[in-house]
Amino acid sequence: MRRITIFIIILMFFDDASSISTCPRQCICQEHSIACSCEDSENRELIISSLGSTYITSLVIHTCDKVTISNASFSGVVLVERLSFIGIDRLFFEPNAFKDILQSPRQLVIEETTIPNLAPFAFAGLSHIDHLWFRNSKIGTIAAEAFHFLTSVDYVYFRRTHIERIERRAFSKMYQIGNVYFKDAIRIGTIESEAFSGAQIDELVVDDVAVVTAVDTMLINVDGRSVRITNSSIYFVPRLAANFLEFHTQNVVEKWVSWSKCEISQSRLNLLAPAKFGCISLIVRHSQISKIDSISLISRDLEVIGENDGGYSRSLNSLTIFNSSIEAINSMAFSNYSMDLIVLNSTQIGRIKPMAFEKSKIISIVFENSKIDVIDSSVFHNSKIGTINFEAMDIQKISSEFAQNSSLNRLQIRNSNIFEIGANLFEGVRMQSFEICDSRVHEFDKTALYGKNEITSISITGSDVSTNGSSASLLSANTAEHPTRFTLANNTIDCASASCSINSFLLNTPKHTNLLWRVANNKCRPPMVQPCRAPKFVAHRSIVCSVRGMVAECACNNDGPATLRLDDGIFANNVSMLIIGDCDALRVTSSSTSKVTQLYIFRTIKTELAQLPASLRVLQVYHSSVRLVGDGDFAMNSWKLWHFANSHLERIRRIANLSLETLKIEHSRIGTVPELRDSRIARLIIVASRLESTESLFAVTRSLEMRDSAIFSTPKGLGTINSAQLQNNTLLECCRHPVVDQKCSIYFHGSRCEQESLSLAHKAANSKFSMILASFAIILVF
Repeated sequence: MRRITIFIIILMFFDDASSISTCPRQCICQEHSIACSCEDSENRELIISSLGSTYITSLVIHTCDKVTISNASFSGVVLVERLSFIGIDRLFFEPNAFKDILQSPRQLVIEETTIPNLAPFAFAGLSHIDHLWFRNSKIGTIAAEAFHFLTSVDYVYFRRTHIERIERRAFSKMYQIGNVYFKDAIRIGTIESEAFSGAQIDELVVDDVAVVTAVDTMLINVDGRSVRITNSSIYFVPRLAANFLEFHTQNVVEKWVSWSKCEISQSRLNLLAPAKFGCISLIVRHSQISKIDSISLISRDLEVIGENDGGYSRSLNSLTIFNSSIEAINSMAFSNYSMDLIVLNSTQIGRIKPMAFEKSKIISIVFENSKIDVIDSSVFHNSKIGTINFEAMDIQKISSEFAQNSSLNRLQIRNSNIFEIGANLFEGVRMQSFEICDSRVHEFDKTALYGKNEITSISITGSDVSTNGSSASLLSANTAEHPTRFTLANNTIDCASASCSINSFLLNTPKHTNLLWRVANNKCRPPMVQPCRAPKFVAHRSIVCSVRGMVAECACNNDGPATLRLDDGIFANNVSMLIIGDCDALRVTSSSTSKVTQLYIFRTIKTELAQLPASLRVLQVYHSSVRLVGDGDFAMNSWKLWHFANSHLERIRRIANLSLETLKIEHSRIGTVPELRDSRIARLIIVASRLESTESLFAVTRSLEMRDSAIFSTPKGLGTINSAQLQNNTLLECCRHPVVDQKCSIYFHGSRCEQESLSLAHKAANSKFSMILASFAIILVF
């Protein structure tokens, strides 16, 4: 039956007349077709040394023990349609076998053939081929540079083929390759590092492939569109842990290129080192991953940065894992990564180990609809992360200090079920916002939010939080560790019947709505229903206070002057927020021992701020008249907010070393501001207010938003601001004479003109404009 099949194949290449001048031994030549066979020959070996300058439509070589294609065998040949090697026990291509071929065949087929060693430059010279097929064959070793200079091929296709070894750079420097397929029962023993380095491949598909050992950097440095690995099993080993062939180029740095997109689906990987795939985007679906491991070193002769370089992985931009399982994300797995996005969705994760994200820079990390057994301590150590979202998660344990010494913008836990949250989660952390919303925490350590950190906002809302049956304020007794903004609302919490002060803080809603702390509508876990929630009342020096845990609400109890000492013994050391109001005359002073971080003043006719403690970070004044009469040196303060609303800041004696994130002035009047020495204001917001002077404020401000406001005189200092938004403001030149112009009294009644403020011109106009400029330069016409 086999003889009949081969005879039919031979007849396919025959024509009516022979025109090939020299027909190779053991071959049959018909016009433009050649068929060679060892089937009826005593010599089962065939050597193709030279075909001469000839035109061939097709060439088939079959049924031999050994076939050798010598160097330059196809020199001068035009081979139009097909070159086939079928049923050969040992096929050898000498280097440059296709050197100087004039035209390559549309199809090159190797079928039911064994290639002990595919030599370097075996296919160099071939170009403009539709298909290069390896079918039902065996290859011992694909040597380094075997596919060098194979150019313009639509498909390189391995099907039902066993390959023992693919050496480093075996497929390198293939150019303009459309698709490379390893598909359908492919078995590969070893793939070395950078197997495709320097190649141009549109798409690489690995489907139904089993790889015994592959170096995890096998795919790096390829100029390609996509890689698809599906229904496959690959056992990766770190590059430097294996004894593989290495070529180190001296004094040469190659251009680093990447796959645009890599996809892995329905596959099994013992190891995934995402950056080592050399992809910009990596997507994993329905796969089993034993561990995600470190980037380590990649290569000494490539521009790739590893953990020992102190730099960042430069190619991988996003990693998305869906419906998969990961036994562990190992320590240093994402060390030194610089990425936009990591998403793990509907995935089961065993353990995220310490320092998994060490020294990484990642804009967003999202865990969704997934299960995690353990998140260890120090997972994000020394990292800079934009946002971390846990959405609809099932987490067994978040360990103590899991985000130690990191910088985060926002961490959110929403709609999740967490069995245990450990102590001091954020030791050494700088973070804008931490949020738990609509979640269940079975065991929330009472010290979870403690620690030396800088957290601007903490919010726990709509959640069921258990602290093992005892009342817990959740915030540290050390007020220096308190956030600027704190929300605890609509939660179910543990209450202890006798913890009156803490219960008062947790369960009573403050009457003021302007506070940066909002504690409201919390309830005790049954069976506790009505615990003691009475605040502590204290009176001292014409002031009476209601103390609810960390918040003291005070008022003056007579019409005379009152002095409020922020370091007074009536305030426990853990009072962080102090509210005072309804005073005729109030003097606020303190020593360095005060622990108060936020001071609110309401409805005070005359207030003198004589000495403010270094602990203070927030000052808010409502419906009051205020004077800053102290020495005004704020070198020790870390100010977050000054807010004046419906108030009059009459006088400022002196301010120095002020570092303030936000100064907000609403419906207020600000008197003359002296020079602010060695100071800076990150953001200045002025709404519907009146300013007698601007130069000192504007000179130290980086960003300005001002609308519906009036300025007493020329707005000096405006040109020093980096970014400004101005809308519907009124500029008045009120000092034409030594007395204030009559028309200005409606805005600045009682103001005086200094000699240096006199102007020869007098105009009043409205400026209605909105500008946002990186560098500010304005010419105003009034």
